[in-house]
Amino acid sequence: MYTIDSIPASTLEWFRFGNIYTGSVGDFRYRLCPDKSAGNLTASVYTRFSYHIATDVEEREFPLTEQGITSAREWVLSKLNSK
Repeated sequence: MYTIDSIPASTLEWFRFGNIYTGSVGDFRYRLCPDKSAGNLTASVYTRFSYHIATDVEEREFPLTEQGITSAREWVLSKLNSK
């Protein structure tokens, strides 16, 4: 079973500049993408392919806050542990 340390992410400042963060564990991929105008952070999980061509993308939105980043990481972790 994986822990939250398996899902690194960047800082709130990183996301406020509009930067995207991606990571992977084996063939499990994740992507954290901010929408500054809406104040959201979209977490996406998928496998094996690039986000733009993956056919199995699952997404969830979180507030663009420190707690939102933590919640997004926890959601990604739950998806990783359920695969």
